[in-house]
Amino acid sequence: MIRLLLADLRQNLRSWTWTVVVAVVAATSIAAQLMVGRGGRIAAEATGDTDMAGQAEALTYMPLTFVGLSVVVALSTVAALVVASRARDHGLWRAQGMRPGLLRMILLGQLALVGAGSAIVAIPLAYPLSFPLSAFEGAVGIILPTARPQPHPVDLLILLILCTSLTVLGGRGAARRSSGAQIIALLREHDDVQGRSRRVRRRLLRGILIAVCLAGLIALPIIAQITESDHESIFALVIGAGLAALVLMVVLTPRVTPALERTWTALFPSRSVAWHMARHSAAYEAGRSSATVMPFSLAIGLVGFAFGIRALGGNADVGGFIALFGTAFLVAWTGGVAVIAMSAGRRRRDGALLMAAGGVQAQVRWAQVLEGVIHAVTAAILGVASTVVGLCSESLILGFNPVPVVFLHGPWVEILAITGASLLTVCGATVLSSASTTPVAQLLRARD
Repeated sequence: MIRLLLADLRQNLRSWTWTVVVAVVAATSIAAQLMVGRGGRIAAEATGDTDMAGQAEALTYMPLTFVGLSVVVALSTVAALVVASRARDHGLWRAQGMRPGLLRMILLGQLALVGAGSAIVAIPLAYPLSFPLSAFEGAVGIILPTARPQPHPVDLLILLILCTSLTVLGGRGAARRSSGAQIIALLREHDDVQGRSRRVRRRLLRGILIAVCLAGLIALPIIAQITESDHESIFALVIGAGLAALVLMVVLTPRVTPALERTWTALFPSRSVAWHMARHSAAYEAGRSSATVMPFSLAIGLVGFAFGIRALGGNADVGGFIALFGTAFLVAWTGGVAVIAMSAGRRRRDGALLMAAGGVQAQVRWAQVLEGVIHAVTAAILGVASTVVGLCSESLILGFNPVPVVFLHGPWVEILAITGASLLTVCGATVLSSASTTPVAQLLRARD
């Protein structure tokens, strides 16, 4: 089994490239935050400043929390995509007599190997990254300016556990679907090969997460009003409300993205063939649409939450954003680009089908651009919704009227800027990854 696992991984290394990239970026971000936080605590303890030491330790966990959310979103998405993209190969293995349990073990073993390897590679990359991150945190007063990142051997152990477990858990659902699906469904690369019981479990888990997030958004302002909370407790409640809003958006994205894209694009009827093809592609490839939208909506939501602090009377600037949310933003953005790149093969075949049916290449390229626009705008809508929900709860925690906070002082300039950046990124990555000089006939015979 191990020989087959390694041989298949080596032979299809190109399919795993973006999973490795996302895993390395995620592990590097986590390790850099650990080094910076440890250095800040050691520097504060050396001066005898126990308050600064406690602040450095507490504020280390906050960036790690948001980095963890980005890592879960990015790694789970790309890990599931890479396993699903090999569905036809898995069907051939099953047709040749491979047991479902053995197939699942091979897939999970490959995911574990990718996660562990990425953690090992990330350690030497994290150390140079930790220095500019430490400088930003020192400039905004999170740690002492004299603090220096402090690596520790335990960082490797933490990364091995986190990256391996998150990569395996991210691809576990796709591995179970490949091992439990009908062979004919795998050979046809059918998207919906999960059983009814698994769909029920996923819906139940999603419902529980939604209920917990909604309960938190409602309960946190009540807790702030009925208890005499100090400054640190209020700060923790505000962070909790922002995190709950982001998690709620992430959980809802796979369910609401298809309907949201159909709804808002219907407001712009057009006789353009390219617009019609873009709408149809986004609706038909609902899974691909949700996977593309989720990381960028999380990135926009992070910007909205970080700069929304200013609407509540706090300080927020680019330096503070980089110090606290920069690594989380980097992981989410990398995950979004990876999803687009991993879907390029199917997108090229879709374009080849359209050209074989008589479509013009310029129309196909324009349709791909418009599909990117659809995904970027949808991500912006979800990011704005997360920002509004979070700001409302945070305003109530602080005893403010949510209406002026949201509509008059909200971080709309920053969100508009990051929406423009996501629009350029999604459209550019979609067109560049879909571009091909391969003849149409060869593309139609190609596989992901």
